[in-house]
Amino acid sequence: MSALIAADHPSIVASVAAGILPVPFPNVVPDAVFHIDFPDFGFHVTAPITDFHFAKKSGKVTAQANISKDVVIALTLSGRLNSAFHINEVWLELKKIEKKPCAEFIASTFYALFGLSSGVPLQIPGIGLNLKQRFDMSLKRISQRLQMRQNAYRLMVIECATGKRFELPSDFSGSEIESIIFTYRAIVDRSFAWPVNPKRLLKDAAPATSENLARLFPDDETACYESSVMPSSQTVLGKEISLGSYTVIIEDFFIQNPDDVRHELAADDGHPVEFLVGSRSGQAIFNLLDAPRLPDTPWDPDIQMLVHLESQLDARLVEQYNLLAASTLAGLTEEQKAAVTARPDLDFGSFLTGDKNGETG
Repeated sequence: MSALIAADHPSIVASVAAGILPVPFPNVVPDAVFHIDFPDFGFHVTAPITDFHFAKKSGKVTAQANISKDVVIALTLSGRLNSAFHINEVWLELKKIEKKPCAEFIASTFYALFGLSSGVPLQIPGIGLNLKQRFDMSLKRISQRLQMRQNAYRLMVIECATGKRFELPSDFSGSEIESIIFTYRAIVDRSFAWPVNPKRLLKDAAPATSENLARLFPDDETACYESSVMPSSQTVLGKEISLGSYTVIIEDFFIQNPDDVRHELAADDGHPVEFLVGSRSGQAIFNLLDAPRLPDTPWDPDIQMLVHLESQLDARLVEQYNLLAASTLAGLTEEQKAAVTARPDLDFGSFLTGDKNGETG
């Protein structure tokens, strides 16, 4: 017997325990419910069934339930009918009602829950269904869904803090991901380290004074550069988001064309001097203390419960990767293990572009 789950990706086959349903089926709608339990995560959901059909000719039982106002879970049981209905295949599909960040967040969370659970009891008491099954999904696919979940959550935060509403595209560019992450961190962290490409310099200006000359060209090599206060905004999925004013602190800064800038500042006559500043290590601290804020209680209890699963999902994924790595290295010599586990050398640009669903910061 096999089970399948689909959520914007081709279905995945997994082994399940055999199941038999008594016939004839009762009139399920509108009182029946679909119970889904994830014991490994201490989480369960009970969803009212909104649609139920038995197609005798094709040998399929289908049930649909709303696990939220944004996501529907569809169950399909394929089998053969004699004195009872013998289940041969079980399909689960997560359907997003709209292309909203919240819908993606919920669907991807459930996708990861199914993939990372050692066994998932599925029950519809109204028809006598009681199966416990395991969904053997690839860790790569689960990782991708968790990245999609994380990106959707960031957009939910931006929506909640700014009042903007987004429709998810079919794909994200690297620059879109970068803007989403930066805006999210401005709202949540407000002060954070962020990569600054050494070739992408920051433009600033300061009056020509002896104080600014000493600040930009200090005797102390450990002195930091702090920019003047500047307005900040980000374009997130085509919508302009004002983040208030910001400052940048760079510990290992350098000034482009230092001799020219030094000469102008030394005039000490107050005229504005424009200059470009960069970071030798490619990192700076951004302070956006005027960015929009989340309300004290941003999510309803159902969403908050899914948010709280973050650490468990991450820990479970790491555990599964460790198990996979252990099985992969079994039987190798120490030299072979060293070659397989060697850390790759990545240039600075690798962290800015990333893949379509990954971190860029």
